[in-house]
Amino acid sequence: MFVQYLNERQQSVLLHYAYEMMRADSSADAREMNQLDVLRAQTQPGVRAEDVAIEELPELFDDRMSRIVLMLEVIGMGYADEKFDPQESELIDKMADALTIDEDEVLNIVSWVKRQLLLVKEAHRLMEG
Repeated sequence: MFVQYLNERQQSVLLHYAYEMMRADSSADAREMNQLDVLRAQTQPGVRAEDVAIEELPELFDDRMSRIVLMLEVIGMGYADEKFDPQESELIDKMADALTIDEDEVLNIVSWVKRQLLLVKEAHRLMEG
């Protein structure tokens, strides 16, 4: 949803961590695969996932906006299958620690993602009649 606010390298890293989030619970369902496709479609042409260590994230995501966008998108990926597993929480905690995003801010981001997902469901119901 906010991928356009990231530069190409940040988008590459986002794709990597979205994939890692999808794999965190050792299963990938169709909704997660669809969400990954949606993220890919929002990136610049030619952007491919790039594996960057969590410890390097602060250098690459060096301002508040890019850090929050990364967290919004990766947390959204975690909720693609409508559940958030402990392994997914662990990945988010590690990323938040590296990016110096405190627990209250993470909870605010999670809350926003959940509300947004509810609104998307509501919009689908409206469209279906």
